[in-house]
Amino acid sequence: MKTDKPLPANVMAEKAILGAVMLQNELYEATKPLEPEDFSLESHQLIYTHIGAMLERGEAVDLVTLAESVRESGELNSICETPVAYLSDLSADTIRFRPSVRDWVRIVKAKSLLRKLILSCTNAVNKAYDGESGYQIITALKDQITEIEDAARKGIRA
Repeated sequence: MKTDKPLPANVMAEKAILGAVMLQNELYEATKPLEPEDFSLESHQLIYTHIGAMLERGEAVDLVTLAESVRESGELNSICETPVAYLSDLSADTIRFRPSVRDWVRIVKAKSLLRKLILSCTNAVNKAYDGESGYQIITALKDQITEIEDAARKGIRA
C-alpha cells in the first residue's frame, strides 16, 4: 500500500542544524536527541554522522575539515553533484537565522517520528493484505510503536 503523499520532513530545519553546528561546534550538544536516521535526506544523515564522529575525535568541524573527512571516506559525491558548494551553502544559509538549534531539533525529530509511524503502519497494512497472522502483525506493530514512543520522549521533549 503506497501513498501519494510525501513523507513528513523539514529540510530547511535539517540544513539549519547542520550549518549551525559547522559555524559553532559547541551547538552539537543541543543536537544529541537526534540520530542520523532522523534526517530525511541521506546526504544529511551522512553529514551529521561525519560531524558527530569528528567532534568525538576532538576535531574541529568547518567547511574545510568536514569536506576533507567526507572525501577521505570516499563518500563526498554521495552528498550531491557539487558537495563542497552544498556544504558551503549550509553554513551560509544558516547565518541568516538566529541559531535556534533546540527548536530545529524538535522539528526534525517530530517529522522523523511521523515518518517512522507512517512506515510502521503502512508495513502492518501490507502484511495484513499479504495474509500474515493478525496477532503477529499486532505484536510487531506494538513493539515498533513502543520504540517510536520512547524516541518521542527522548527527542521532542529534549
